[in-house]
Amino acid sequence: MQKKTGAIITITGVIDIVCNAKKAYVIRNGHSMMTTITGAGCQLSALTAAYIAANPDHVLEAAAAAVCAMGLAGEIAHDRLSELDGNASYRNYIIDAIYNMTPEQLEKGAKYEVR
Repeated sequence: MQKKTGAIITITGVIDIVCNAKKAYVIRNGHSMMTTITGAGCQLSALTAAYIAANPDHVLEAAAAAVCAMGLAGEIAHDRLSELDGNASYRNYIIDAIYNMTPEQLEKGAKYEVR
């Protein structure tokens, strides 16, 4: 199907996969607490659209970078939690982590392999 449409497939879970017909990125960023918040998928969709719009000649890599960034933001947000914070704070901390993320931080923190 990808050969006809140019589709990129993104599957998220404990391990995330971003692929087309020829290449797959296996991504191991994120935190299990991400499943406890509403809107994580919507955030990832918006982030993916932004990354692809900024990198239209490298759609697969842009989508993989967006998934890495979202997962890394989940890790950063979890590290920021105090014992008084809950999943609403966690959601906001993810947004803050995306807002403050630098290219260097993403490059250093992205956990992926190409297959």
